[in-house]
Amino acid sequence: QRQMCIRDRSRALIENENQFLRKSISKIKNFSCYNSSTNFILLNTKIKSKTLQKKLLRKNIRIRDCSTFRGLDQNYIRVAIKTRKENQKLINALEAI
Repeated sequence: QRQMCIRDRSRALIENENQFLRKSISKIKNFSCYNSSTNFILLNTKIKSKTLQKKLLRKNIRIRDCSTFRGLDQNYIRVAIKTRKENQKLINALEAI
């Protein structure tokens, strides 16, 4: 019973933060999001993925460069859904680029 409660809270957190991230990132120039029911969001970006990865790493933010994924190119990255504080840090960093 207790484990079910933890799982439900985790799902609710991920769903809530997923919506928050997608809504926030969609407002940022050069980025668009794909819907996701997982704890990752695929983003299309006008900035090359490797360049973006390096800039964000300087701010201690890790993203996945998706240029090696079949069907994707250097204009795709994947971000993990995290806590509100960490998600806000990512949004702030993307807005600053």
